[in-house]
Amino acid sequence: MSQSQVDTPIDVPVPTDDDELFAEEVDCFTLMDDMAWRFEVDISQRDVDQWRAEEHPTEMSFLVSAAKRQRSEVKMSQLSNKEKELFHQAKMKEIDSWLATETVARVLRHQIPEANIMRCRWILTWKPVDSNSEGPKQHTPKARLVVLGYEDPLVHEIPRDSPTMSKLSRMLILQLAASNGWDIESFDIKTAFLRGSEQGDRVLGIEPTAELRERLKLQPNEVLQLLKGAYGRVDAPYLWLMELKRGLESLGFTASPFDPCTFVLVNPKTGTTEGVVGVHVDDGLCCGSKLFQEKLMALSKIFPFGSHKKRNFTFTGLRIDQQPDHSIHINQTQYVKDIHPIAIAKNRKMHPDEPVNESERQSLRGLIGSLQYAAVNTRPDLCSRLGNLQSQINKAKISTLNDANKTLHEAKLHAEVTLKIQPISMNHLRFAAFSDASFASAKIPDSHQGMMIMSCHDELGRNRTSVVNPIMWHSKKIQKVAVSTLSAEAMALAGAVDMLSWVRLYWGWLIDTKIPWKQADQTLLQLPPAFAAIPPTEDEDQNTPHDKVQQLLHQLPKSNSGIITTDCKSLYDLISRTAPPSCQEFRTLLQAKLIKEHLQNGIQIRWVPSGAQVADSLTKVMDNAMLRECLQLGKYCLHDESEILKARSDSRSRLQWLRQSANTYRE
Repeated sequence: MSQSQVDTPIDVPVPTDDDELFAEEVDCFTLMDDMAWRFEVDISQRDVDQWRAEEHPTEMSFLVSAAKRQRSEVKMSQLSNKEKELFHQAKMKEIDSWLATETVARVLRHQIPEANIMRCRWILTWKPVDSNSEGPKQHTPKARLVVLGYEDPLVHEIPRDSPTMSKLSRMLILQLAASNGWDIESFDIKTAFLRGSEQGDRVLGIEPTAELRERLKLQPNEVLQLLKGAYGRVDAPYLWLMELKRGLESLGFTASPFDPCTFVLVNPKTGTTEGVVGVHVDDGLCCGSKLFQEKLMALSKIFPFGSHKKRNFTFTGLRIDQQPDHSIHINQTQYVKDIHPIAIAKNRKMHPDEPVNESERQSLRGLIGSLQYAAVNTRPDLCSRLGNLQSQINKAKISTLNDANKTLHEAKLHAEVTLKIQPISMNHLRFAAFSDASFASAKIPDSHQGMMIMSCHDELGRNRTSVVNPIMWHSKKIQKVAVSTLSAEAMALAGAVDMLSWVRLYWGWLIDTKIPWKQADQTLLQLPPAFAAIPPTEDEDQNTPHDKVQQLLHQLPKSNSGIITTDCKSLYDLISRTAPPSCQEFRTLLQAKLIKEHLQNGIQIRWVPSGAQVADSLTKVMDNAMLRECLQLGKYCLHDESEILKARSDSRSRLQWLRQSANTYRE
């Protein structure tokens, strides 16, 4: 049927009190050839919640999806004349951005292969505006011209990388800012995707919209050639990253070999790090000295900033607040509070062993996904529970939905959980890794591993209370078959040792980009997290000769800069003793030997009781009060392994032990 036939409204008779009359006219709802019904239904969140609670919510699932799209994208047919004018102005503003960045050029249609000409469309939305008033939220019209990138003939071959820095990079940038007393800052680039230059000699074009044709006064035989990236192009993020990289390097920044979205500014005279920038698509997180501020101002002239904030702001959904002492607090309090629980019908709650339907399964996935974003970024206390829920999605029951809602309830109950990145002297900053594992059981058939790496003061290794800052963590299933608890603990510890080495090497490079990071084993052996800068040479590069590497390493002061902990005494004995105890698990014995080799790279292994193991709650569904208390206090203390700890493993004793340790901390 034609588009005009679909959009043609059909008068629908309204039911009257006369049932017979309505019965005679009910045939008008029967579709004939070349006919279609079009109608719109206004849906509120209350309606959606009620449908979810019904016995057969799948019948209305399409309306839920439609309502979500309706709230995000604006239809011109629903706007008033005043609103239409506002969106027309927004469209003109978007076209001005395309022209200002020289994204397109007019060409004759035959100059571009027909297959390389893609369509484009407008996406209209209401953009919220930050407001301190308590009245209704303000919003402004936003028009985005988007290319239908899937029509690109090489869509499966062109680069599709998305420039987002890793969580580790973000946390190390925050630690660098706190330790150096630098202000933490954020910025975003205006129309970033329109600034990425085309790579290679490929010629692409777009079919202009009516507004573009009118603005540029294009002839019918003319189209627009794409000269740069554009919203909707599959390779737009990659093109933007390459353009930003060129701009930063022209200002003296160096791309990190550990994360292509992290760039360090080095003082060419002293060789010291003056600042660092981490990029998340078109948003940036940065900190630095006065020299860095000058370079940042120069960057804003190359790529105009849409916003530039210091010390207190929201970055990729994370609330970041820098305190007067330069410590940085990160939380997602409001994000967690805004997550909705799964609505379960009363009659369904009475049958916890009943399997869920597809709509309920989709709601379960949605809730887990929402909580997962918090767990990955700011809420490690949720990791183990979410991992358990994820393993049950395909075989979920009503009881699983109840467990998911309980997890959400716990998350909201402790919504104020905040990560603290506290200042630690650069000369005394070290890293400690906490590793734990849970062996498979009848209830949980898979073995799991948990790991948390924290930055700390070097006094932690001397059994003194130290500030600790969470840098990275994970909770996941062990991919290999673990034949015992010892085997699972060994696999988890091996992974934690590898990650600790990576963090130490990355941090060392951030402090001095001249370290021979390619010779990792040799560098790690000599590498404390902070050290005197190596004087740069004129011809020095990453392919440093062997004798030069030895000279550079000789300049680095030796230090045990890493600590790895485990609460598995048998594994600790297997690794730490000169004559290890007998072990019949030869694969585990080999794993322990490999870990022992890593310990020669400046890492010391420590044993802690389960009650003091920070990573314990990352592998088991248990009371996470100890981990949350540690995050809140921001302090921790190790004990001599020979000391007999009398503390029990219950929650009260854990908290008492942690608070007593914190009270002994010397400012």
